[in-house]
Amino acid sequence: MNIYGARRAKPPHMHGARFDAMCHQIREAMARKPWRTAMSPRTVLILGGVHKGLQTEEIVAACRAMYEDYAPVRACNKVLFRIFLRMLARVEDAQQPGPTE
Repeated sequence: MNIYGARRAKPPHMHGARFDAMCHQIREAMARKPWRTAMSPRTVLILGGVHKGLQTEEIVAACRAMYEDYAPVRACNKVLFRIFLRMLARVEDAQQPGPTE
């Protein structure tokens, strides 16, 4: 905090490192889960776009720059990150067989 009680912003490289860690976590989760066979075509559409975006370095770099420079983007990205991980968890849950009687 500064003398006025305001928090000091983190340097952009720290935000970028966090962004890269989130991308890495999503990439790993997508590699482990059978998301292409998700229960909903809409889920497949969304996760397919995320997968394609994570493979395109220009898109990742542009998103990282936005994440580093704009606090509202960081806040929204945290929400999106949780949503993507929840979607992947639902895909995994749908793939597991139910209990047998």
